[in-house]
Amino acid sequence: MRRKQIIFWQTLPSPHQSAYLRALARMLKETRIVAVFDRDLDSTRRTLGWAAPDLSGVETIISPHSRAIEAIARQEPQGTVHLFSELRLGLVQYAYSASRKTSALIGLLSEARDVRGFAGHLRVAHSYFLERRFRDRIDFVLGIGHLGVNWYRSCGYPSERVFPWAYIVEQTNAVSEHADNCNDQGRPVSLCFVGQLIDRKGVDLLIKALAMLDIPATLSVVGDGPLRLSLERLCNRLRLASRVTFFGSLPNSEARKLMDSADLLVLPSRYDGWGAVINEALMSGIPAICSDNCGAADLVRSSVQLGAVFRAGSAIDLARVLGTWIRRGPLSERTRKIIRNWADCITGEAAARYLVEILGHIDDRTVRPVAPWLKAELHSLDGTAALA
Repeated sequence: MRRKQIIFWQTLPSPHQSAYLRALARMLKETRIVAVFDRDLDSTRRTLGWAAPDLSGVETIISPHSRAIEAIARQEPQGTVHLFSELRLGLVQYAYSASRKTSALIGLLSEARDVRGFAGHLRVAHSYFLERRFRDRIDFVLGIGHLGVNWYRSCGYPSERVFPWAYIVEQTNAVSEHADNCNDQGRPVSLCFVGQLIDRKGVDLLIKALAMLDIPATLSVVGDGPLRLSLERLCNRLRLASRVTFFGSLPNSEARKLMDSADLLVLPSRYDGWGAVINEALMSGIPAICSDNCGAADLVRSSVQLGAVFRAGSAIDLARVLGTWIRRGPLSERTRKIIRNWADCITGEAAARYLVEILGHIDDRTVRPVAPWLKAELHSLDGTAALA
């Protein structure tokens, strides 16, 4: 690794990136890893269950003034990589302006924008012209999921400079309290949703899909939002109140413990740039169902044992996919272990190695790397390839 420092310019400290930042700091002992944040973790994120992430080994700078931004952006340019996460952020625009005329390697790490409806078309036009002044100077793009890759290609970035990326969550050692009962075929299948109760998350589609199925299953809804009351009323109207439990917002650690006890996670979003809850489920050994308008569909598509993808916005298609999975019965501990083993490809260490490979490809013209989650095979516990 020839680079002396990698500087990440981000909105705020995120538990969806801290794992690979720490891994980079451990892996590249001679390279300075810096994270510059526009602001600290805010109350909105804390309400959603976020906690301050562990950034040990990473030099962190929060809310720097303009002269500090300029100094950071221009130091040791020949040995520096700048990774910007939000081009519309004032901090990023100022730092980019200071670094663009240097010899530093400049990258963009971001998800796609929501292109649904008329507002989506306006976002496409806005981004195309906003990023016109960035495109020629940005050396590479880490696009979050297939949505991000397609978005940045549509914004005019050459395909050879765009690499698939993902949000990466922290590993947990939590073990389901219900692990001993996971082979109990007499109990109903347990479904789980974790997220905000807003229209974009599509929980209404999940409730309607569940009502279409004459199969015993329960649903735990973790999260809160303006649609909670209307969703509870929908459950009552569809006679699902006894099968659907609303837990409200929980700290991330508690939400993950509850998820550990489920047989299947469902993320029915009409749109989600990624959907980190999919990572959390797979790392806990839980298969997941999500829409094709979620970036994290990239993970689920890797194997039929990891979950399934349905057509965004369609309760009927979601019911079809749900029915297939619910009829399989409760999840076995063996399957959970197989999925947890596969999820080694979405750890902080795996993402850090992939980023180092990308930088090596750019600097030294090595073979273009493939994202670990796009090439990892699912293996049985005896080491043989499982059904893919």
